[in-house]
Amino acid sequence: MNPSRVSAKIFVDDDASVNEAALIPIFHRWIREKVVDGMLIDVADYIHVPHGPGVMLIGHEGDYALDMASRPGMKYMMKRDSSGDFATDLRLVFTRVFSACQRLAEEDNMQGISFNVCNVRIKVHDRLAAPNSSETYAILSELAGPLIREIFGADVKVLRGSEDPRDCIAICIEAASADIEQISNRLAVPATS
Repeated sequence: MNPSRVSAKIFVDDDASVNEAALIPIFHRWIREKVVDGMLIDVADYIHVPHGPGVMLIGHEGDYALDMASRPGMKYMMKRDSSGDFATDLRLVFTRVFSACQRLAEEDNMQGISFNVCNVRIKVHDRLAAPNSSETYAILSELAGPLIREIFGADVKVLRGSEDPRDCIAICIEAASADIEQISNRLAVPATS
């Protein structure tokens, strides 16, 4: 099983710190200055949609968003150029979403925004290749488990998201403690086998 559309979302610490309107010029500048990885194309404003995708930074390989669905958080979704290996793709998704969180927290117009890196949700957006079932969850947990433990440490819980078969399969990561710089360093240097 190797679904190619995978996302990771890191939730904000305080919903009140989210200034969606400030994101539009920030994301436009990120395109001009190539602040985050990937071929960036455009900014899409979905602020008017309650609990929607928020403000999206559309890319060729994947999209960044300050996603407002369920709880606000920074999300990166890989939509093409899969390596064919779920753990490799997940490492890339993690690298990009953690980098975007760091960059956004440094933005002057996003004062006060911070991210809870102890809570991350991985979602597979391919119900055909990865239906929301116990079997799929077991397979994905096994494939993602070594990378999750490498990044978050041994004291981490890996839980299944919704069990509703109409929802995409999701893996929820709950770490006892985590630091964004420490995680970014672990992502930069893959463990050798």
